[in-house]
Amino acid sequence: METDAWPTFQYPLPRWRLMNCDRRAQDLIDCDPESYRNTVFVFAIPGIVVAGGVAMTVLLYLICKYVFDCCGGRKQSPNFCCPLRGHSAKYSREDLLRPVLLAVMVFGLCATTCIWGCVSQHHLVSTVGEIHNISSFAIKNVEKMNLDFLERMTITLYDASKDVTYPMSLLRSKENENLYKETAARTGDVSSMLNQTVIRLFDNIVQFSWEPYVLFGVSFGVSFLGMIFALCNRRRESIFVFLIMALLTVMTWGFNGLYSASSFLVSQSCFEMTEFTERRTNVVKAVTKCDDTRFGGQTAAFEENFRQLSRSICEEIKPYCYDKTIMPDMNVAQKKVFACPIHMVCRYVTDDEVMSWVRTALHTAPQVTQSATASAEAQKKGYTCPPTPEGVCDLRACSATCRKDGVLSDVGKTAKKALYAIFGLAEARSAFDTVDSQLKGCDAVFTGIIPLIEPFCQAAANNIYNLLQCTGLLGVTLIVALYTYGMGSKRFIPFEEALLPQKD
Repeated sequence: METDAWPTFQYPLPRWRLMNCDRRAQDLIDCDPESYRNTVFVFAIPGIVVAGGVAMTVLLYLICKYVFDCCGGRKQSPNFCCPLRGHSAKYSREDLLRPVLLAVMVFGLCATTCIWGCVSQHHLVSTVGEIHNISSFAIKNVEKMNLDFLERMTITLYDASKDVTYPMSLLRSKENENLYKETAARTGDVSSMLNQTVIRLFDNIVQFSWEPYVLFGVSFGVSFLGMIFALCNRRRESIFVFLIMALLTVMTWGFNGLYSASSFLVSQSCFEMTEFTERRTNVVKAVTKCDDTRFGGQTAAFEENFRQLSRSICEEIKPYCYDKTIMPDMNVAQKKVFACPIHMVCRYVTDDEVMSWVRTALHTAPQVTQSATASAEAQKKGYTCPPTPEGVCDLRACSATCRKDGVLSDVGKTAKKALYAIFGLAEARSAFDTVDSQLKGCDAVFTGIIPLIEPFCQAAANNIYNLLQCTGLLGVTLIVALYTYGMGSKRFIPFEEALLPQKD
């Protein structure tokens, strides 16, 4: 079974991915947001239709009852549709008991939905708060990584003429001005993408954060009041409960439509997050309108900077490389004392090659150390290290001990300058390969964000689904309540009056 086909088990059509995207979409152009809005609205239609139907039915009932004196009529008369005027209605004990029991049942269900709904709404608001916090943390983490990367692009170099070290940014030069701006600005792109997608989605859902509490609380309160009226035989007051219940019914089914559409939208969004987290086909990149070039488009420019610095290091060292075509003494006289790589073409040298030279080359040439006169002259002028048990005079050792009269010689300063430059290059390259690799593409950026949000998204989807079920149950309960209190306006009378003629 192909995992790419799994969404077809959830939705009727395989094209129904988030935003009606093709399942392999990489850009919003492969999606159809307009038709998707219609799809989401379709899920809200049942609740809206029921709300409208209830409103029309109640309005028609009131008009018929109080204007045309039918549908129960204004007075206690027999027959519901066409009351027999001039006759008194009579009710059996069962007729009187039925609306009271229904009123008690309505109260019990309203109490249940009130608790269920308020708890679910509280969890939803808390979950959305956590999503906000995680998103803020993720954005700050991306900003911190990017700032750390920019700081590590500032390396320490050595000025041989002044014998001092100084910082130099690989991005602050005039030719790299745009590169620096683009690199610094990419964190803003992450913030914008999250705010326009994940944050905006959940903010829209919980923008009615207190209304559900009011809906559930008022439904509970009115049902309790109605039950008291039923138990106390207050039939005339029950019509006011009926009117309030009618308004609550319309509102409840309206919220049910909202939660139905929201449940579908959030479930699909969470599904895509899960697909991304588990490395399956997803449309996250397309939906967020993420552009890889905004994150990784600077790679070539960084590589060129590394090549230029590597070329500079190579050109700085090459004049001091041992020349095998002349005698050791002449090499020492020309300060050519370092054993350099056989193939050292500075024009094409790479940063990996330059960094490897610290371990494999750039030490005092063996021809110099093996020649007594050349070795003595080199030590006298400070072109090589004093004799040590290790016997190796590499860049690190020479940068500290290649001295004449207690001062670094030209060779020592060159070694120190090259060593600082190579170490700076290594640190910058390390930052580029590690820190920047987490920011150089949409997938890389989302990897540090979406897996953190995904479990909270699933929790939010579950809470919205609970609210959908809860408002559905409350809506049905309130429809029963309308029947109950419409009937109770006639029958909430003492049991002692059963089978007795009723008068207004």
